Amino acid sequence: MKGVLKLAFYYLKNQKGRSFSIVIAIGLATLISFSNIVQKQTNIKLGTEKLHNTFGTYDYEYSDIDDEALQKILNDDTRDDTYTIINLGSIVYKNGVKSTLNTYSPDYLKQSEYTLINGRAPKNENEIVLDNKAIEEMNLENKLGEDIDFNIVKKYKSHDGNDEIYNKNYKFKLVGIVSRPKNYYEEYKEYTLKAFTGGYKNLIPENLITNDGILNVENEDSTMDNMYKRMEKYGLTEDKFFMNIGLIQGLNSLGVGEEATTYEIRNMLLPIAVSALLICNIFVMTLFDMKKSIGMLRAIGAKRHQICSMIFIQSLILVTIGISSGFLIGGAYVYNYISKMYPQNPSLYITKEAILIPILIAIITVFISNIVPIYKATRISPVEGMRDNGFSDRKFKNRFYYKWIRKVFNITGEMAYKNVFRFRTRTILCILSMGLVGSMYITALSNYNKIGMDVMHMPSQNIDEYDIKLNKDDYNVENALGMYSNSDVEKIKNIDDVDYVDGKLVLSGSMNKKESYLEVRGYTEKDLKKLDKNIEEKSDEKNSEYINVLVNNHTDGTNEPIDKDLKIGEIIEIKIPSVNDGKLSYKVEKVRIAGFLNRKWILNNFYGRMITVIMPIEELSKLTNINDVNVIGVKASSGKEKEVENKIEKMIGNKDYNNIESRGRYKAEQEKLQAMDKMQSMFLLLLMSVVASLNIYYTIKTGILIRTRELSTLRSIGMSMKKIRSMLIKESLIYALISCMLGSAHAIYKGYKDVSMVNEIMETGFGAKNLEKFEVPFNEIVIFTFLVIVVCIISVYLSKKKLEKMSISEGINRNE
Repeated sequence: MKGVLKLAFYYLKNQKGRSFSIVIAIGLATLISFSNIVQKQTNIKLGTEKLHNTFGTYDYEYSDIDDEALQKILNDDTRDDTYTIINLGSIVYKNGVKSTLNTYSPDYLKQSEYTLINGRAPKNENEIVLDNKAIEEMNLENKLGEDIDFNIVKKYKSHDGNDEIYNKNYKFKLVGIVSRPKNYYEEYKEYTLKAFTGGYKNLIPENLITNDGILNVENEDSTMDNMYKRMEKYGLTEDKFFMNIGLIQGLNSLGVGEEATTYEIRNMLLPIAVSALLICNIFVMTLFDMKKSIGMLRAIGAKRHQICSMIFIQSLILVTIGISSGFLIGGAYVYNYISKMYPQNPSLYITKEAILIPILIAIITVFISNIVPIYKATRISPVEGMRDNGFSDRKFKNRFYYKWIRKVFNITGEMAYKNVFRFRTRTILCILSMGLVGSMYITALSNYNKIGMDVMHMPSQNIDEYDIKLNKDDYNVENALGMYSNSDVEKIKNIDDVDYVDGKLVLSGSMNKKESYLEVRGYTEKDLKKLDKNIEEKSDEKNSEYINVLVNNHTDGTNEPIDKDLKIGEIIEIKIPSVNDGKLSYKVEKVRIAGFLNRKWILNNFYGRMITVIMPIEELSKLTNINDVNVIGVKASSGKEKEVENKIEKMIGNKDYNNIESRGRYKAEQEKLQAMDKMQSMFLLLLMSVVASLNIYYTIKTGILIRTRELSTLRSIGMSMKKIRSMLIKESLIYALISCMLGSAHAIYKGYKDVSMVNEIMETGFGAKNLEKFEVPFNEIVIFTFLVIVVCIISVYLSKKKLEKMSISEGINRNE
């Protein structure tokens, strides 16, 4: 056994180049699997802790439900924990910023991750506690202990099913300030502000009082299916009963779920396959070099099991070094990634699966790679081993195209072609390895070059053709009260480098026919003309009795119209909010459908997910008594967009829930999100390119070594070293071209499938046919082909040096 161990170390040392390459391949396979698993598990663990600290651990929320529905929740036979508070509508400040008004409950605040950061709890209905974010947006800093005027607004349905609004001016004393974690406001854009009072008897009529709350469930996953089952059980709708949205969205972004895990596994398979191909190829090539040594060992009495033991020990040593290096580099890489994602708690979460899976992958890969060498090693007789010169026994038939190859590429071209397919196993492994890397390289490079595609930046489509868009927060501003004044619009118009400014009035309403929600928009004449390209059906009939409107009857996710009964020329009743002396009420108005917008309009109006009615802004202003706008679109001079955006932000400010959107911001956000992913992908591609390059190098080098006698014989009969070099270069170019064709074909197929999938989704969701055109990534293929050819030529020049220095007689007498 001691002698076998020494021989194993001797061959590893003698073939240190190949041993090093195998270590790199095993290390890469280990690094990929270990880093992926640890990164995912650590990200999930730390991310989940952060999410729980931000959004709480509760599963469901219920909002604005009556006592009957509440009793169904409380009497449910499941083991649930409920925390209920009274819903008293909303309080709206003079700038339009609102907060849902609830009764104060310490248990509810604790479950929702609220903290009382200043003041005290309210004692009666005249006292109130506000969210710190509301304090900022309402400009109420330093108002603790003072009385503040609010408008209590309670929206409800009357007994006959009509939407109604109850208004009441009320003065509250601000006695406390609560806040959720900072991340809640920064990372979750759909939050709603809450205010808490100490009583409720005299604030709104008793029949308008409803209930809010949260629900913790046991032994049940928070899934859409389970949510719908509970909704059906309680008799509630999606706007009344919903999941802990911030928590669920966060968990989904972390990749918690079977689909995400499956995707991660698929991403690991290709790089591991490339590493496995290199391992297999090098082990097969190693056998060629060891044939004579194995024959000599057999001649002096070595048993077959001793030969197998020697190969097994070599493999064990290589696996141990490769796995260890993979763990070390992978751990350092993941720690660097985690320290950037979670700088305040940069720790790694390593499970037994993270250790065992990479080890099993490495062992199985090496085992499969060793099956053929070990099998052949045990079948080699002493005489066969010592006499073997490495030539392939394959006989080539005289194919018709050999003459053509010789005519075009001369004799060296024909010899190169035959030599490539002389050792099919090595050739196939080398071409597959390089082809797989080529597919990933072309796909990744092509995707990075298409980052600017509009379809990949769907949110930015919501600003239409403008460069900058201003609007109010959808969740925390009463959209009929939070406005930009005409003076604000004029100030923006007077900013240098502003080409033009458009204002819109966008209100939430309903359609009386079915009390279905809709959005009513008031457009300027200029904006209305822009809609002509998106009108799919229009009536030219003029009707002075009713306001003519355009209607969007589509939503994303389905080809079916929202309301199948709507027709051109139909008179419909819409209910929209109206403002009189600062009080909100609903106004019913009849309008005439003059045209329908096509589904492509949704692409430029990302939030158009309900029936949308569009009319001239002057008409909408008359109906609602609202003379201001709540959406402003700005077009800036080319190259001056950022400067204009900064001036607008400085002028308008960040309070009053002013949202500023711009193409520049979306682009910066996208680039920031993609930077880390790009770095990871390029790092992986670099490692695999190294592995594939080594595969080519050792394939070419081994081909030269095992044909040393043959090449020396050719030199002895008059073939110059220049022609031999030409033959070897042509041989390497065949490897390069076939690999590139294989990789390009797979990349083109994958790209076509991806574009087809995007088009299918966009057609189903938005009705946009063939939105994305498939283009063959010609530039990326050319770049990859050039790189592969360079690697192949360099490999030839590095491999032929030993042959050039060797004399003809020495080469002919060489048996290895």
